[in-house]
Amino acid sequence: MEIGMLDEVNENAARFLAAAREAGRPGERLPEAWRPADLAAALAIQRRVGELLGQRTGGWKCSLPSPARPILAAPILAPTIQRGPRCVVVAAGDAARVEPEVAFVMGRDLPRRDRPYADDE
Repeated sequence: MEIGMLDEVNENAARFLAAAREAGRPGERLPEAWRPADLAAALAIQRRVGELLGQRTGGWKCSLPSPARPILAAPILAPTIQRGPRCVVVAAGDAARVEPEVAFVMGRDLPRRDRPYADDE
């Protein structure tokens, strides 16, 4: 795929996802032609969604890697992060949409190394 075409595909995907987010509801599945082909394209689309919404990334949600998904991460947009003993809960009919996240701040970056860090480290 040509670079210019990749950019157009990423832009279409980002606009599609941003529109669903602005509507406050999940949209249809991303059309297959716009789905990212690799991690770089997925991250580019995620970054562009934030730009289109005018929102910066406040944190990242990540999951443990698996053979099927060696990296699973998505930005948490800063305006959606709430701190403190009380927070606003968004109602969807008679149910509340709650997605708690556990966050921590590391005192320093972990040094790069050839072998992965073990869970106990």
